[in-house]
Amino acid sequence: MNRFVVVVLLLFLGFGVGAEEEFPLKPADISSPRATLNSFMENCTTAYTILRDEGRELADERSRLCRPHSAYLS
Repeated sequence: MNRFVVVVLLLFLGFGVGAEEEFPLKPADISSPRATLNSFMENCTTAYTILRDEGRELADERSRLCRPHSAYLS
């Protein structure tokens, strides 16, 4: 659980590094505790979706570029 919190915080805080690029996450709504939690959860969901989709693209590219060892033997 602690690793998850650390990873989420690093992802949440790390998105500010390249602020001049297209920024898919919106700033947190801190008008109330409920709004803060809701905006944090929305941003986490958006970040997870982006990272999940990027992982799928990388896996597809890797499978096209890398063949199993048995393919080299035939």
